[in-house]
Amino acid sequence: MVGFKHIVNGIVSLALLSGCGHAANLGASINAAHGAGALGVQGIEEDVTPPEGLIVNVPSHPLRSAPLVSHGNQADLSVGTAETYPAITGFINGAKKTLWIEMFEFGGTYAEKLVPLLVARAKAGVEVKLMMDQAGSQLSPKGIRPYVQQLKDAGVEVHFYPARLRRDGWHWRFNITHRKLLVADQVVAMEGGTNFGTSFENTTHDLMVKWHGPIVGDLYKEFTTEWKFVTGQTLAVPPTPAPAGDVDAQVAVTSVPEGRFEIRDAVFKAIDNAKHEVRLEQQYVWEDGLESHLMAAVKRGVKVRLLIPGGTKENALMSTLNNETLHRLTTAGADARAYVNPVTPVSHLHVKHYSVDDNWVATGSCNGDARSLVDHQELDVLSTSPAFVQEVRTRLFERDWAQASQPWIYKPATGINKPFRGLLELVDYLF
Repeated sequence: MVGFKHIVNGIVSLALLSGCGHAANLGASINAAHGAGALGVQGIEEDVTPPEGLIVNVPSHPLRSAPLVSHGNQADLSVGTAETYPAITGFINGAKKTLWIEMFEFGGTYAEKLVPLLVARAKAGVEVKLMMDQAGSQLSPKGIRPYVQQLKDAGVEVHFYPARLRRDGWHWRFNITHRKLLVADQVVAMEGGTNFGTSFENTTHDLMVKWHGPIVGDLYKEFTTEWKFVTGQTLAVPPTPAPAGDVDAQVAVTSVPEGRFEIRDAVFKAIDNAKHEVRLEQQYVWEDGLESHLMAAVKRGVKVRLLIPGGTKENALMSTLNNETLHRLTTAGADARAYVNPVTPVSHLHVKHYSVDDNWVATGSCNGDARSLVDHQELDVLSTSPAFVQEVRTRLFERDWAQASQPWIYKPATGINKPFRGLLELVDYLF
């Protein structure tokens, strides 16, 4: 029998979807890793079958190993809406034979602009597949049914990743896909944090990375696995693309049905191995284990810098959760700033960025909360190539730290947020 605590966990995790993408409206609408071993993942290759029903049981061991590091990749970084929007539309328009997309949020004016592009690709003979999250997209404040019908009429295959209960022993949570992944023509892929929702068109600060090279084969593998979860169909994984650059890269995921928690393991390991500095630019920073590893780094003398949302659009509950974690970390000696775009004050920080020293970086969809690290389907790409690490640091973190942030100030929980935070403590969901 599902106990009270587990029911509350489920309710809380659904409610907290309100902090993702357009889901700020959801609450109102419903009131240095090299190889698998280095990530601590000793997976066993098995045929992955789609979960049945509404419950996903977490396997006792990983069903697949993490992909090994691939060499010879090219990474093209896009930062901020002025770059990510044209990069995404250019990616879609450039597809010649196949275009497969997995997306958490699809709706609003962003989707309204992308639908004609996807329709045009399909009518041009491109095989277009779109897999979007049920919770992230169907609960869009602007209904997506007309968009879906347009896509299907044009020949686009559209499916929804169903929200399921995640069961791991006695722990019950929600499992959704929070990934943002595009793959095309068997030779190019794009990943990052940008959803296809209204705010991502002009006010949500994020990044995307376009990849060429062998890493694309690994990204295809993750898409085909997710597609099978949803549809039961087995898609052929294309041959590994030829080298295209000099960036070393490795795919890491959170995949509940497969029992894979590679992003969590890789991030914790990287923080533990930090010699000089750890940098996080994150929408959320409140998972217990993450806080513990950051705290240990601070105490051994590693510089820890944290950049979190600070604009006028921030959800009060989310700000409370971030504040409590940062209060403990800054009291111990970490440094923190709040992102506020001086040009667009309503701009929202949605970046999911981890980096260590000058030799390790992770880009992708994974936040620093329990939902991303253990509950949801997430995808990051890790790299230890110094030039790419430095590019992300310079163009994203250091620029935002210096030009688009202000000193972070602790604000204790007040009003309804105070007892709600206490409830979260009680059920031990995030803290």
